[in-house]
Amino acid sequence: MDQRFFKNFIFDIDGTILDSRFATIEAFERMTMKKIGRPLTAEEKAITLHLPVIDVLAALKIEANAENMGELFAHFDELAHGIGMFAGMDQVLTELKSKANFMAFATNRDRTGSHIVLDQNGMDKFFDTFVCKDDVENPKPSGDMLVLLMKENNLNPDQTIYIGNALSDHLAAIDAGIAYGACEWGTDEYLKHDKILLKEPADILKLLEK
Repeated sequence: MDQRFFKNFIFDIDGTILDSRFATIEAFERMTMKKIGRPLTAEEKAITLHLPVIDVLAALKIEANAENMGELFAHFDELAHGIGMFAGMDQVLTELKSKANFMAFATNRDRTGSHIVLDQNGMDKFFDTFVCKDDVENPKPSGDMLVLLMKENNLNPDQTIYIGNALSDHLAAIDAGIAYGACEWGTDEYLKHDKILLKEPADILKLLEK
């Protein structure tokens, strides 16, 4: 593992902290059943976990207009109640909170969906703040959310890492000019660009600046 260390930790939520893979696939499948009258193929299920929402809809030939996006995120919110954290993540976040300078999350969920998963998993105690797609004009894969967090909280980019599982997370970190931690428990898709591979949640603690 690359021996870089950090004070500030920003997380993606779905597929990184929360095991939401089933819910993500189910949300898109509800869309395809309604819009094009068929379930997702195995290949399409795989891309729902890695590509930005707009790119997934394009691959499914569903227009990414306001109505369809609103409907999709409503499905995400409905399915959020059955989502829990990956094994060991609660303990990792507890220790990280006691030692890190700053903790936040950046998600393409809307504000309502963000509060749902925060409340039901008791995660609000871990994070100083969060940003969601409602806070910026350009959500991930743009780095706007990460830049906003760093600007509002006076974070040094060299001391900040974004930890995620999707290609859109990696692209956002690149765009924001900060390090990226790819969690292997949430993905097997990586860009060739510089990254720190995390095999299990406990590896996050190895990134803490001593």
